[in-house]
Amino acid sequence: MAARGRRVEQTLANTRVLPSNMSTPAGFLALPLPIAQLSLDAVLRCGQSFRWFAYPLFSAADSPNFNEPKHEYRFALQDRVVCLRQSPTHLFYRSIYPDHAKDASQDLGDTSTLTWIHEYFQLDVDLVKLYSEWSSRDEVFRRTVNARFTGIRILRQDPWENVASWVLTISTPFALLTLFRFICSSNNHISRITKMVLSLCTEFSPPLVTCSLPSESEGMSPPVTYHAFPPPHKLAHPDVVPRLRELGFGYRAEYIQKTAQLLCEAHQDPLAFLGSLRKGNAEEARIELLKLHGVGPKVADCVLLMSLDKVRNYLTLTHWYSVYFVPAQHRTRRHSRSPDSGEAL
Repeated sequence: MAARGRRVEQTLANTRVLPSNMSTPAGFLALPLPIAQLSLDAVLRCGQSFRWFAYPLFSAADSPNFNEPKHEYRFALQDRVVCLRQSPTHLFYRSIYPDHAKDASQDLGDTSTLTWIHEYFQLDVDLVKLYSEWSSRDEVFRRTVNARFTGIRILRQDPWENVASWVLTISTPFALLTLFRFICSSNNHISRITKMVLSLCTEFSPPLVTCSLPSESEGMSPPVTYHAFPPPHKLAHPDVVPRLRELGFGYRAEYIQKTAQLLCEAHQDPLAFLGSLRKGNAEEARIELLKLHGVGPKVADCVLLMSLDKVRNYLTLTHWYSVYFVPAQHRTRRHSRSPDSGEAL
């Protein structure tokens, strides 16, 4: 962590180095980061996370300058809303704090937001180098992925939010919840899951920040209120189930409530417990995850990979198997099953 902190401080010192034909958006800081290392448009829309808001910047849509950011993305943490924009060479970021926190040190806020960006997007990983290595070893990857889907990396998400989001996806085709879902399926399921997750936040988490849309967005839209993801104790009471059903969660309502209840009953601080699983080995963490209601082996493996730093934990999913090994013109229903496809979610 100390080494990562030093890297963040060094990066922060260089954040204002921009090409002469590019300016930093007002109120933002600039992080040198080529789009080949991180593509916000690909990563934040592919169904890994369901709480990012994307706002088109219409003032840039007609701009002849290719370097102008085209969207602003916003995400509510527990204490702030992080705003991101991107050009081909830089990531622009800023944070919006609640009114009662506006007197917080700006330098401290900038540093902690940048630290979060590094950890959330796992920027210590050289994605360009990995793509190059994978392409040299695998012709299918080189032709189908490297040439079309650059800048896609796995997010390092909050363990509780990731567990709860995966529970919401039970019975949804797995390809909808992977880096390759946009190859395998439509975005209809992503939209439905996003609606459920946002309803969960709005109903069970207090308002965090209310602010206007980006000034470059089209029209005079009313301010938007952002909500953090609710902690387990907000969802643990049985009375939560009927309300979730009213919000359209169906049978998933009980899964969410029972998962939260189990965590709260078993651990004094459920969030700290889930975070502690990052320090142990993968098998011990998997055993703990499988105790949760609605979490089977594949969901557990996804959480291990996407939230608990078990980077050697990999998945063989039925839709990956179909896309990777079977040419599109020859796929049939039988190809939707991989050798381990009988395994429960």
